Amino acid sequence: MLRIIGSELRHRKVVWLIAALMVIALGGLFGWEHYAQQQYVQAYAGRLEKAVTDYKKMSDPVFGPRYQYELDQLRAGPLVYAKAYLAAQKRTVYEDINGKPLIHVMTGQATGVSSDLPRSLFGDATVANTVKELTLVTQKHLLPFYPARQLTDEMTKERYLGDPERFPRQLEMSGARFYTAGWYFVGHVIRENWLLIGVLLCILSFGTLFSTELNRAHRHLQLLTTNGVNPLALWAVRFAVVALATILAVAVPVGLFMLGSLPFAPTGSLQYPILTWHLDGTQTFITLGRFLGQSAVLLPLVIIFGYAVTMFWSVLTRNALITAVLTLLTAGISFFIQQISWLPFPYLNVGAVSNGFSFYRMGHGSFAQAILVLTGWSIALLVITFGLLQRNRRYGYDFRN
Repeated sequence: MLRIIGSELRHRKVVWLIAALMVIALGGLFGWEHYAQQQYVQAYAGRLEKAVTDYKKMSDPVFGPRYQYELDQLRAGPLVYAKAYLAAQKRTVYEDINGKPLIHVMTGQATGVSSDLPRSLFGDATVANTVKELTLVTQKHLLPFYPARQLTDEMTKERYLGDPERFPRQLEMSGARFYTAGWYFVGHVIRENWLLIGVLLCILSFGTLFSTELNRAHRHLQLLTTNGVNPLALWAVRFAVVALATILAVAVPVGLFMLGSLPFAPTGSLQYPILTWHLDGTQTFITLGRFLGQSAVLLPLVIIFGYAVTMFWSVLTRNALITAVLTLLTAGISFFIQQISWLPFPYLNVGAVSNGFSFYRMGHGSFAQAILVLTGWSIALLVITFGLLQRNRRYGYDFRN
């Protein structure tokens, strides 16, 4: 039976096409991050150079040297600039004890703070988190983001203190982050939940197998049933195989991306601090390695749940097109049902679950609860599906009745 299933999967070329497209997409997005970083640094350095020139023309003894100081730190590299940026975030005064203006400080727009704007437009919490993050990064000598910028989160837009129409521009200047290290980019992809697109494509492709095989005209499976193959066992094995194939279709492209990125970019550190939410709205940090580990546990459960959904619709409709549409509708509904903790929908966003934001948004819950809910719903749907198959075998594999 496994040989038969394996043969069918080998001939199911679309999953390999999806995996190849994921590799290309990851590589293309990673290349874009490098290009965007280069453009940003060049543009920002140009602004600093212009400011230095302008203040020199005005014979300003303070701001010209300050902009020159930031320009020098920018050119010195990621860790040097991160240390200077951290000092700028922590600074509350810009004069020494004698009232003389300090020269070796940052007061540029990208810091989000200045002598006339003592706190960030993104709020005090953003400054505090940025200080905590960069303190951990500099103390442990981790590879920082370049150039260092404020650590924004999912609620940044709601806390913004400036003109709402200027938020995109301010975010681009003060909160821009470029994921140009391998592990940092993978974490970014998971946080944005981009992998779910590839997962959904695989499920829609493989999911049509189930509904198609419930058609009386499926002569191949009619032959198998006639020769004593247990149809329920065949469905169970097929479910396990396609779920595993989809997990590999996601994991292999990520692995190939990491290997392919090594000659061109650093991997970054799995010890990098990642912001995590608590139920009361407070925030602390976990390591990137822990964030990725939790995501690696959750993503297969999301895949299994997806196949349980498509199998359920397959049995009810026995039509590949309708099954695909209903599966897409189920995925679409999940974006609008994010507050009910006993439903699986809030947990389909792997990144938001792994950093705790889903639980903060609901007001309760935990990572263990997410695992239990996804597992429970998957088992329940599979039990119902196989129960319907057992009761209505004349609509399934058993063509002898």
